[in-house]
Amino acid sequence: MQTGAGDAEIRRLAVVVEWARRAVPVALVLALVAAASVASPAAATGSRQNQSRLKDRFRPRIVGKPRVGVALKATRGTWTRPRPVVYEYSWLRCRPGRAKCGRIAGAKRPLYTPSSRDIGMTLRVTVTARNAKGSARATSRPTRAVLATPPAVTSSPTVSGTAQDGQTLTATTGSWTGTTPMAYAYQWQSCDSTGNCNPINGATATTYTATSTDVGSTLKVTVTASNVAGTAAASSAPTAVVRPASGPPPGLVALWHMDETSGTTMFDSVGAHNGTLNSVQLGLPGFSGTAYGFNGSSSYVNVPSTADLNPGSANLIFTIHLQTTGTPSAPPADWDLLRKGIYTTGGAEYKIELMHTGQAACGFEGTNDYAEVVAGPAINDGQWHTVSCIKTSTTIEVVVDGQVFSKAANVGSIANTADVIIGAHSTVGPDWFQGQLDEASIQIG
Repeated sequence: MQTGAGDAEIRRLAVVVEWARRAVPVALVLALVAAASVASPAAATGSRQNQSRLKDRFRPRIVGKPRVGVALKATRGTWTRPRPVVYEYSWLRCRPGRAKCGRIAGAKRPLYTPSSRDIGMTLRVTVTARNAKGSARATSRPTRAVLATPPAVTSSPTVSGTAQDGQTLTATTGSWTGTTPMAYAYQWQSCDSTGNCNPINGATATTYTATSTDVGSTLKVTVTASNVAGTAAASSAPTAVVRPASGPPPGLVALWHMDETSGTTMFDSVGAHNGTLNSVQLGLPGFSGTAYGFNGSSSYVNVPSTADLNPGSANLIFTIHLQTTGTPSAPPADWDLLRKGIYTTGGAEYKIELMHTGQAACGFEGTNDYAEVVAGPAINDGQWHTVSCIKTSTTIEVVVDGQVFSKAANVGSIANTADVIIGAHSTVGPDWFQGQLDEASIQIG
């Protein structure tokens, strides 16, 4: 079979025909795309008919969780050419399940932060695109219902005022974020030297007036914030240690601050019951101010006896603060913290002791009987602790950091001529205390 120029021409013609056959669908597709561009809502004037044809992937979207106080961001969507040059935003508030929405006044930026008015509503955003050819708009799908934001503290509550018996303290709420309106509740607390705090009954106002029972403790306030989304609590820093009132409380016959840093005299701040220091280290960090250090073998303080240091049949409270990591030997040994009188020599006595278990003990001997109570947690843990011994006509008590442990007893009248000894059983021992002592007092009546 012969070939030649005629065959070549036939092949060229076949290529042209094949190209034309393939080009027709391409041209048809391009035409359809152009028609779709004209008919799409992104290029339309915003009629409902055009909006109904808008595909989801072209819509503006709302990014973020719909929650009061948390900003949401609107995307502008995807638009056909010619590219728009200006985008306008309008946020809408809608009732869930309803098509009708209302415009949110002033919400015309890509960012919108829901307010309490939006709680339970859904949100949408309409984006209007403009260029030289005209304008078109598209609306996002609705968000989920807007939720309220629970309270969260950004600045803790504070307490102002003087931490002193009889003085009024005032609390602030602190600073909070969350959905408004927000309500605040207050609870004042009394704290011991280890940071353990207990609520004060009835102290639920913005102010609190310190009482004599707060002396030696610190105070703080806990504020609970509440709104429709929940509650949260935050506490202030503790106050300084609550000091006694300007004048001594009724019945306070001796108060030794133990703040001396030199000399050999322990001064009584409310009376004339000064004591003599023996082998005592001065100026150590104390429960309040400075403290005395006792070496466990020869340290003690001696306060001469006077009649007003004897309670007789009246109520008696005596208190001391201690810090130690030591442990007394097994019974009958113990460490004496403060005592007046000695049981074994007859007559009356009252005393505070630290036992082998690390617990505090209060002992009383009167005209009727001897009674003792040993109770509470171990207090030889290196922290400051407050111990009080109390005698009434029917009970005796040991109070450890505000915890009361009582026992029925009627010891009768207590009176003797013995000196008050701090840190030992007597001026020649035994039962020497090892550690720090501070703020001792005797109150009668």
